[in-house]
Amino acid sequence: MAGVATTDGVPSKRPMDADAAFSAIFERHHALIYHYLRTLVADDAVAEDLTRDSFVRAWRSFECEEPRNPKTWLYAIATTAALSAMRRRRLLRWLPVRAEHDARGMPSTADLEPLVGERAVLVRALNRLPAAEAACLLLRFQHGLSDAELAEALGVPVPTAKRRLCRARVAIREAYIRLREDAFG
Repeated sequence: MAGVATTDGVPSKRPMDADAAFSAIFERHHALIYHYLRTLVADDAVAEDLTRDSFVRAWRSFECEEPRNPKTWLYAIATTAALSAMRRRRLLRWLPVRAEHDARGMPSTADLEPLVGERAVLVRALNRLPAAEAACLLLRFQHGLSDAELAEALGVPVPTAKRRLCRARVAIREAYIRLREDAFG
């Protein structure tokens, strides 16, 4: 059948151009979503599973409607999947927030060495935040989402996203100051 995708010779309801569009979204955002989830759960295997599950959910949702902003749509799906998994597994660990990434999305080591002590304090401070607040900070500062994109990724109105981000900033600042005083005197 022209214009219709097939799976093992059986026609699918999804047009081939939708398959191509989703493939392009996958290629463009897979590494980004994986690194976000890897930072959030601090476990390669769990991050791989969550990335796969997120893209399966995205694929199923894509059948109904193509998203207007694929990046924030995928972050929303991935955040929901991660928060659900963390609640189920009570898994909340963090990797150091990375200052730079190379073209493949891998961490750059140039900025890490002088800040190892500070980053350790930051990681401990992030561990003290509720998962939703930590996700808010990661999406904004590590992944560069705007207020509107953050709101879309969290599935809330922009003012609510701004309030959550503000609360998360206050919480991380307070936790960081307390931990830094304990660590460095």
